[in-house]
Amino acid sequence: MVLVRHCVAKKERRAGKKLTEVPSDLFQAFVPNLPVSVSPIEVWRDDNPRAGCEGVIKPLDADLALPDLCVKKFWGTEATLRFALLSYLT
Repeated sequence: MVLVRHCVAKKERRAGKKLTEVPSDLFQAFVPNLPVSVSPIEVWRDDNPRAGCEGVIKPLDADLALPDLCVKKFWGTEATLRFALLSYLT
Protein backbone atom coordinates (compact mmCIF):
# COMPACT_ATOMS: atom_id res chain seq x y z
CA MET A 1 0.00 0.00 0.00
CA VAL A 2 1.21 3.47 -0.87
CA LEU A 3 -0.17 6.36 1.17
CA VAL A 4 0.38 9.86 -0.24
CA ARG A 5 -0.01 12.94 1.93
CA HIS A 6 -0.83 16.27 0.23
CA CYS A 7 -0.43 19.65 1.91
CA VAL A 8 -3.59 21.59 0.96
CA ALA A 9 -1.94 25.02 1.29
CA LYS A 10 0.67 24.18 -1.38
CA LYS A 11 -1.74 22.72 -3.96
CA GLU A 12 -3.83 24.54 -6.51
CA ARG A 13 -5.83 21.49 -7.54
CA ARG A 14 -6.74 19.39 -4.54
CA ALA A 15 -6.77 15.63 -4.81
CA GLY A 16 -7.37 13.11 -2.07
CA LYS A 17 -9.67 12.61 0.88
CA LYS A 18 -9.58 13.54 4.51
CA LEU A 19 -8.67 10.30 6.24
CA THR A 20 -7.89 11.73 9.64
CA GLU A 21 -8.50 14.93 11.50
CA VAL A 22 -5.52 16.72 9.95
CA PRO A 23 -7.13 19.89 8.55
CA SER A 24 -4.12 20.94 6.50
CA ASP A 25 -3.61 17.66 4.62
CA LEU A 26 -5.41 15.33 2.24
CA PHE A 27 -4.48 11.69 1.67
CA GLN A 28 -4.53 9.21 -1.20
CA ALA A 29 -4.06 5.47 -0.88
CA PHE A 30 -2.97 3.14 -3.67
CA VAL A 31 -2.95 -0.66 -3.40
CA PRO A 32 -1.03 -1.91 -6.43
CA ASN A 33 -0.39 -5.50 -7.41
CA LEU A 34 3.20 -4.73 -8.38
CA PRO A 35 6.43 -6.23 -7.08
CA VAL A 36 7.92 -4.67 -3.94
CA SER A 37 10.87 -3.52 -6.06
CA VAL A 38 8.66 -0.81 -7.66
CA SER A 39 9.15 2.41 -5.72
CA PRO A 40 6.17 4.23 -4.16
CA ILE A 41 6.79 7.32 -6.30
CA GLU A 42 6.55 5.17 -9.46
CA VAL A 43 3.25 3.73 -8.23
CA TRP A 44 1.90 7.22 -7.58
CA ARG A 45 3.06 8.61 -10.94
CA ASP A 46 1.52 5.69 -12.81
CA ASP A 47 -1.79 5.40 -10.94
CA ASN A 48 -2.58 9.01 -10.03
CA PRO A 49 -3.82 10.10 -13.49
CA ARG A 50 -6.39 7.27 -13.39
CA ALA A 51 -7.49 7.90 -9.80
CA GLY A 52 -10.77 9.58 -10.78
CA CYS A 53 -11.93 6.95 -13.26
CA GLU A 54 -14.10 5.06 -10.75
CA GLY A 55 -16.14 8.21 -10.17
CA VAL A 56 -17.01 8.26 -13.87
CA ILE A 57 -17.46 4.54 -14.45
CA LYS A 58 -19.99 3.94 -11.66
CA PRO A 59 -22.53 6.59 -12.82
CA LEU A 60 -22.19 5.41 -16.42
CA ASP A 61 -22.87 1.85 -15.33
CA ALA A 62 -25.84 2.84 -13.16
CA ASP A 63 -27.42 5.46 -15.45
CA LEU A 64 -26.75 4.02 -18.89
CA ALA A 65 -26.45 0.27 -18.18
CA LEU A 66 -23.24 0.14 -20.21
CA PRO A 67 -22.56 -3.58 -19.57
CA ASP A 68 -25.88 -4.34 -21.30
CA LEU A 69 -24.98 -2.43 -24.49
CA CYS A 70 -23.09 -5.33 -26.06
CA VAL A 71 -24.16 -6.22 -29.59
CA LYS A 72 -23.06 -9.08 -31.85
CA LYS A 73 -20.13 -7.31 -33.53
CA PHE A 74 -17.23 -5.57 -31.77
CA TRP A 75 -17.50 -2.37 -33.80
CA GLY A 76 -21.22 -2.19 -33.17
CA THR A 77 -20.58 -2.35 -29.44
CA GLU A 78 -17.85 0.30 -29.82
CA ALA A 79 -20.21 2.63 -31.71
CA THR A 80 -23.01 2.09 -29.18
CA LEU A 81 -20.68 2.79 -26.27
CA ARG A 82 -19.31 5.95 -27.86
CA PHE A 83 -22.81 7.21 -28.61
CA ALA A 84 -23.88 6.53 -25.00
CA LEU A 85 -20.82 8.38 -23.67
CA LEU A 86 -21.42 11.29 -26.03
CA SER A 87 -25.03 11.55 -24.90
CA TYR A 88 -23.93 11.38 -21.25
CA LEU A 89 -21.36 14.18 -21.65
CA THR A 90 -23.67 16.59 -23.45
